[in-house]
This record gives sequence, C-alpha cells and structure tokens, in this order.
Amino acid sequence: MVAKTDISQRLTESRDRGIRFLLEQQRPDGAIGNPEADGLGPYYKALWALAAAGQQEAGGRLATWIAKNVLTEDGDFAGALRGEGHNYSYPYPNAWIICGAQKLGRFDISRRGMDFLMLLHHEEDGGFRTRRDD
Repeated sequence: MVAKTDISQRLTESRDRGIRFLLEQQRPDGAIGNPEADGLGPYYKALWALAAAGQQEAGGRLATWIAKNVLTEDGDFAGALRGEGHNYSYPYPNAWIICGAQKLGRFDISRRGMDFLMLLHHEEDGGFRTRRDD
C-alpha cells in the first residue's frame, strides 16, 4: 500500500511539472502556445491552473493578453484567437476562462464573461445553449 505522504508528494511533483510546462509555453506577450494557429486550445484552462498553483504573475500576464486579444465588449471570448474548436460546446471554454480569471482576482474579465454567459442561459430549463447563435 502506498503511504499518503508518497501520494501527496507524487501529486505535488505532477502539479509542478505541469506548471513548469505551462510556463515554458508562455510567450513574452502573455499568451500560451500558438493561439494564432490553435485557437483557445492552448490557453483556456491555463488561467485556472496558474492561479491554483500560485503563479499570480504568469496568470496575470495571460489574463491581460486574453483581455486585450480575445475578450469582446459584450464579454464573449471570441474572434480569430478563439478558433472554431469549441463551436458546438460554446460556453465550455468561456466558463473555464471565467473561473480562472475569478480565481486570479481578474474581475474585469470574469464579470464581463459571466454577463455574456448568462445570455446563453435558457430560462425555462436552466441549461445553456451549446452554440452561440442557436
């Protein structure tokens, strides 16, 4: 049987390796990966991961990049740097970005993002539309 301390240590090491990988992928402008080619795939979960690992500076840089390059006036995360990979699960990456921004204390992003997400909310059944335009 594996001791709890061994499991805890392995989990900590795994977290640290994952965060090192994200930090290695972060560009000087704050973006992670190549959103110009890959859309939001490289970065939409990264805000939450960086915040959870205590990487406030790196998370803040990514949040600022998102605010400047992806966040629209109505609070959506849209445009060319979103890509089309989540068009049939539209609110999913938005929710990840919102949660990460909230955890980082970037309420300028999370509040506007929540306002947009509520536009996709279906009042009668409580669910959310899976596509932006339907």
